[in-house]
Amino acid sequence: MANMFIQKLTIKNLKCFADESEAMEFNVPDGKTEGSGLNIFVGENGTGKTATLEAINFLTESHFAIQNKLKIFDFHKDTSEISVEAIFKQNFNYKMPETYRGQFFECNGLIFTASQRDRKSPGKLLSPALSVSTSVLNVDQNYKNSEGKQGKSVEEYHKMFDASKLDKDELNIFYFDKYRTRHITSGTFTTTFDRIIDDLNWKFVKGLKDNQENKNAVMKLANDYFAKMIEVAQKGTGEKISQETKAFFNREDFEKIKMDFINILWPFSDAFFALREENEANQIPVAKLGSGIEMIFTLLLLRSISNQSKGSIIYLIDEPEISLHPQAQKKLFQLLLQESKDKQVFISTHSSYFTEPNFIKNISRFQKTKENKIIVHKLKDDTLASELKENRNFFFRHRDLFFTDAAIFLEGVEDYDRYSKFCEGNTFLGLLGNFYMMNGCDPILFFEKFFTLFIFYLVLFEEAWIGKVVKI
Repeated sequence: MANMFIQKLTIKNLKCFADESEAMEFNVPDGKTEGSGLNIFVGENGTGKTATLEAINFLTESHFAIQNKLKIFDFHKDTSEISVEAIFKQNFNYKMPETYRGQFFECNGLIFTASQRDRKSPGKLLSPALSVSTSVLNVDQNYKNSEGKQGKSVEEYHKMFDASKLDKDELNIFYFDKYRTRHITSGTFTTTFDRIIDDLNWKFVKGLKDNQENKNAVMKLANDYFAKMIEVAQKGTGEKISQETKAFFNREDFEKIKMDFINILWPFSDAFFALREENEANQIPVAKLGSGIEMIFTLLLLRSISNQSKGSIIYLIDEPEISLHPQAQKKLFQLLLQESKDKQVFISTHSSYFTEPNFIKNISRFQKTKENKIIVHKLKDDTLASELKENRNFFFRHRDLFFTDAAIFLEGVEDYDRYSKFCEGNTFLGLLGNFYMMNGCDPILFFEKFFTLFIFYLVLFEEAWIGKVVKI
């Protein structure tokens, strides 16, 4: 299994992340355990969940695309540069330019930087507002050959990231933003679908070159198709124009200019996935079936492709619950658990269907302090994680605890009714959504430990702890 998976990530000066932001630690797939590579981001709006997904995507995205998306107001401080540093689980070899004949140096991560340009690019009339770059983080100070013999020092320009220079590995990052950037249609920039189409077209052309019988069959189908299209639509379309063009340039061959409907040697260029009944002409593109269906279809497509790939694959999904029925959300979570066995999966969510107690160590809770600093809480205590998995007092309704910044624990139904009336009679209606019934006293101490990791305030309403406020 490829191992270019992110173990630590440090973001500085991007959106809500300040210059002094601490490194985040992530789960990495082990190749055999479902959920081992799954990372679940929860937290209030504006706490950096989406910014983290975007930062990871910047590591391999084309600089031209980034310059079109990244804006001046995305800088936390306009006087500092944006920095995204990713440290991988295992080191990798990065090849020197071809002139160095097989030389390489060992690296352990990537770093992306963006800064506001302070002067125009030499010789250019118009220059982008931002300067961006991605480089490898080298462990070796000198490059070496396959026998381990060291060469000269690795220079800064040797470190500029180029995916084709990854030695015996590949890094593929697929980002599904909340606007569901298309992966199954062609786009201004090369999409996943574009790469699939290019591969299919190449295989088609190769098949024609290798087999004359195939070529003859394709040409017959194409000629019959063109003839029928002209007959059905408008016979003679384009003939007059081709005759006039022939006369204008005095070129006999221009008489053969015709209106074609498909590219014979590149037939998949206008292809798309669609729902169509057998022997029916009506087609409904998958993109028109709904964004939720499109995302699931795309994930299944990527899974099919990745099974044939030797590279590392990272999925970034912002709010996977968008446009999905609760039952579909449950199925998607199970699919992501399967995928994260050998892929790294990051999701940012506001849905409790993606916060299974059995996978509490996969959850990172993002919070913003009063000083506007972003803090990411993650459970590292194996004992508490095991206790939570086995604790039958943690029910589905308690999953909302991952999304609150305060909680009021009540022993049972009578307490719930009593304190609800108290809040209603004293203009504390805003607290009603923070009530959680424990069905007894025993779970309270356990949940107090749980809250020390994930929220700020906890109020315990039971005789032994009445009115106790725990500030984390």
